Amino acid sequence: MVDLDEHNAGDLLRPLRDDPPRPPAVDVRRAMRDGHRRRTTRRAAIAGAVGLAVLAVAAVPAVLAATGDDRLAPPPGGTSPTGVTPAPPSTSGTVDPLTATPRPISGAGAPRSCRAEKLPAPSGAPKTLVTAADPTGKLIFGLAEYGADVNRVVLWQGNKLSMIDIPGDEPQINSVNEAGTAVGWSMDNGTTTARLYRDGKVTTLPGGTDATAVSINASGAIAGNRGHGGFGPLSHPVVWRDATAPPHELPLPKDAQGGAANDIDDDGTVVGLITIGVQQFPYVWGPDDAGRQLPLPPGTPVSPNGGGKPGPSSTVSHVRNGWAIGSSGAYTPSVRRTRWDLRTGAVQTLPDQDTSLVNARGWLAGTGPDGHAILVAGDKRIQLPHAYPHPQSVLPITISDDAHTITGNSYDQSGDIHPVLWRCS
Repeated sequence: MVDLDEHNAGDLLRPLRDDPPRPPAVDVRRAMRDGHRRRTTRRAAIAGAVGLAVLAVAAVPAVLAATGDDRLAPPPGGTSPTGVTPAPPSTSGTVDPLTATPRPISGAGAPRSCRAEKLPAPSGAPKTLVTAADPTGKLIFGLAEYGADVNRVVLWQGNKLSMIDIPGDEPQINSVNEAGTAVGWSMDNGTTTARLYRDGKVTTLPGGTDATAVSINASGAIAGNRGHGGFGPLSHPVVWRDATAPPHELPLPKDAQGGAANDIDDDGTVVGLITIGVQQFPYVWGPDDAGRQLPLPPGTPVSPNGGGKPGPSSTVSHVRNGWAIGSSGAYTPSVRRTRWDLRTGAVQTLPDQDTSLVNARGWLAGTGPDGHAILVAGDKRIQLPHAYPHPQSVLPITISDDAHTITGNSYDQSGDIHPVLWRCS
């Protein structure tokens, strides 16, 4: 195994991170292009590796077997979303993931059809894309690009389009909760700085220098990363339990050189990855900060690639109500999209690579093999129509808890990106 240190990490892990750090909007574009390439080469049986950035996004599987109940753990001191009751607590790490049974997912109440709408773009911005939405789908944030590294944050609320001024360069909003509090970052004199947007004001999170804020839950707890620009596998995952106080570092195993937090659930569970040598492994920290490595599906390569090449690598990119979605075996031909049920301990391989969005009911949204966005609710599968004709790629970014609102981006033939909203009923 190649030892990983600050002198060789850049060469070995450059495919795993942006260097220097850049907002994940760049990775959204790359993911859309990669998705297009995978679909056009799939018939030749060429397996494309999925890029694993902190904002890892993809699309959804083909029809899945029923797998989870319609329950969501309420935030501390709060109530559950309408029609959703609390989920059982997470299991311990003693459960056998290969024999554990995931929660059944019911498709009852799922939408029957969806229509596509073009979200309005600011004047003079040739590229505009969605980056985040709250669990209800009522607040949608995005990014308007006016040129190289010249960006402004966009907020869509109903039929109203407004611009949010965030200090620094390359601003990004990455997550927003139902209360309208949002988190993200920008570059301040070349240093990544974690930002908080609340009640129309933007502030710097305490201890937010050389850091990113990647996700916020219903109670206002924030997951992020600090060090190494707040991006990549050598940063350190942190949590702001209180947005008025500095974050605390999440513990890492002794043999880990770094790690990353990618998302935080409403019960305070944080998901992400740890880095050991030139490999990444899926990892979860409970509300008490206790961490554990998640199991990999059978057949996932675990031996390091030869020649000091990164991988195989695995990560958890998203979590909602105990459903965790990520990738296993990236940087190998055996890469596959993986789902963990953190409530029961079960691990499953999903039937399509382009999967990563899940809502509180266990329903998924993403991109199907034919390039259309899809919604999968239990045994129900809905193809979402294109908002723009003949797109190169369509990448859903968010799905609401009732699946009535799905947002995403459409990558057209000319190379421009357009924000899309699907309304489902």
